[in-house]
Amino acid sequence: MRLASATQMTQLDATTARFLVTFWSADPRTYGEVREFPAGTAAAQRGNFPATPRLLVGAGTGGYTVTGPGGRVVTVTTAPAGAHEIDFATAGLFLGGVRQSNAIGTYQPWTIPPGLPGVTATISSARTLTQRVTDTFM
Repeated sequence: MRLASATQMTQLDATTARFLVTFWSADPRTYGEVREFPAGTAAAQRGNFPATPRLLVGAGTGGYTVTGPGGRVVTVTTAPAGAHEIDFATAGLFLGGVRQSNAIGTYQPWTIPPGLPGVTATISSARTLTQRVTDTFM
């Protein structure tokens, strides 16, 4: 964390002043425990700020659609045959840590709000799906 700008002070009277101190931080969130939730199971987190999930997709053939809360979808048209992940924090599909360009056709990401009831996601193919969620605090 760094000071974002000069500290501002306004003298209100002989004994009182108003201060404004602005800080900058690359990522002000703090992270806790990581949990995994299989397809069809509500993913919940114990933080106090919306969490950004990763979707872990198992090996298989052909494209697929993952459906999340409120009908939000992620459609993968050119899916790799191997297990891969879709990272909502970086908006990409990764195979072995390498971003796969043009693999995602429709991208409507979601977050996991704090507490219950959680968020359920399903997949349209025989592949396995797991939502990996980290407790997120602000």
